[in-house]
Amino acid sequence: DKGEYGKAYKMDSGALWVREAMLGLEHVDTLNSLNSVGLMVNWLGRFAEAKAIYKKALEAKRRVLGADDPSKLTSMANLAAMYWKQGRWREAEEQAILMM
Repeated sequence: DKGEYGKAYKMDSGALWVREAMLGLEHVDTLNSLNSVGLMVNWLGRFAEAKAIYKKALEAKRRVLGADDPSKLTSMANLAAMYWKQGRWREAEEQAILMM
């Protein structure tokens, strides 16, 4: 139900705002909140926005935590799932392979 996703989006956006204010843009908890906002946007069908959010979270996690940190896998998996949901099989597969 998109209404429930809309409510969740508002809650996640609020949490992101608080974490950005309290912890900064590059704190791992802020980046995890950013990823959660991307997930809600994805479920609302706003794929271009979700992709941009996932990529922003992924790039920041790589920069802040390092390329080998496993926490980036959540953003990568969400990006692959978004491609799959859209029927973009090749991009979904490519993203999944990058996770290995």
